Amino acid sequence: MRHHHRNINNGLIVAALVITMLTFTGRMTATTVSAFMLRSTTSSRGSISRIGTIGTTVTSPTSRSSPNNTSRLFGGGPRTQPKPKRRYPTNEEKRLKQQQGKQQQPVMPKLERLVIPRVLLKRNRQSKTFRDGNQLVYTNSIEGDVLPAVSATNAAPPIGSLVQVEVNYADRGGTGTPDTQLVGWGVYNPNSMYRVRLLANCHTQPDFGKELKRMIAEFTGDDDNETFLVTAMERIISNRLQHAVSTRQMMGLPSSDTDTYRLVNGEGDGISGLAVDVIGGTVAVVMSSAAWCEIHKDVIVDSLKAILPAADTTIVWKTTPSRLKQDGYMGDSIHNEDSVVDDEDDATTTSSSSSSSTSIVAKENGILYNTFPFAIGQKTGVYCDQRDNRDAFARLAEGKRVLDLCCYHGGFALNA
Repeated sequence: MRHHHRNINNGLIVAALVITMLTFTGRMTATTVSAFMLRSTTSSRGSISRIGTIGTTVTSPTSRSSPNNTSRLFGGGPRTQPKPKRRYPTNEEKRLKQQQGKQQQPVMPKLERLVIPRVLLKRNRQSKTFRDGNQLVYTNSIEGDVLPAVSATNAAPPIGSLVQVEVNYADRGGTGTPDTQLVGWGVYNPNSMYRVRLLANCHTQPDFGKELKRMIAEFTGDDDNETFLVTAMERIISNRLQHAVSTRQMMGLPSSDTDTYRLVNGEGDGISGLAVDVIGGTVAVVMSSAAWCEIHKDVIVDSLKAILPAADTTIVWKTTPSRLKQDGYMGDSIHNEDSVVDDEDDATTTSSSSSSSTSIVAKENGILYNTFPFAIGQKTGVYCDQRDNRDAFARLAEGKRVLDLCCYHGGFALNA
């Protein structure tokens, strides 16, 4: 029995030596071995009579790296080829790639009829924020130049123009022309760091987005294109203002003890660059700090008169010249000689037939204030955005002595 086991062991050693020798001499260059079996039988003399291989495939040395070959040895699994080392581009290759990217102009989808100028955004992580509701599109977020609407001059849109904002997709259909995803519509300003201020978003306002797309689709071209753009702008501004009014109504404003409140709070209500305070329920003070507000001033005023509860509401239009200049606007309203400059803000009253000394009684949380919204001064004349803070301060200061410094119109002091 021991002799039999010793013969088998000797046979295995001999087979291993044969495989090793053939491998080193280059004769055994098989890259695929389906099975290798060592079979030994012992004769009556107790010696090894036969050593054989079954299913062995021997190929040329060049087939060693063939992808179709799977090496199996003694029933083992397939041989795994070593992974090639990752090659990183050199600085020169990166520089050439950047130059090629700058030379390539963005390809916009071809349309038979282009009504509104379009702005194409770069597709990256930042572009997702615009789909999620971010309203301020910076210059470096835009892919190339603005594609103008079809017109006689085919010129780039001027400041304050309504534009359609889209994000580029890859060529998913294989047509050679990339697809785009519509983000929304906004106002264009080539002179501002805020190149586009979005006023309508298809993703955060899906129903209104469908309405605007239907308006654009129904435009036949028989009417003047400029007239259509004005109509679309009126619809967008009216929608945003109506949404602001509905939001305040859900908050219980106006109420029996409050008729003075902030109706529009800039980006918070989707109208970047515009603030509107309602004072005494009869005066609406508009604070403009963006070029598009000055350009579309008539549309904003008409829309406000249409949606405000009081039909006889007086509209007071105020501007901030320093911010308008920063936004690239050089209109007449920023050169008013009566403008005054405060520590931080400068305000100019540009539209009101009332005297600057005319006072309006404002009610906030049951407290009456004497305000002067027609006078030149800080913003709208009343810090309406501090209404909730004054109400909270009244509860904290109950039964205490307080000192109100720099009180302006005494809002916190009167609540204490």
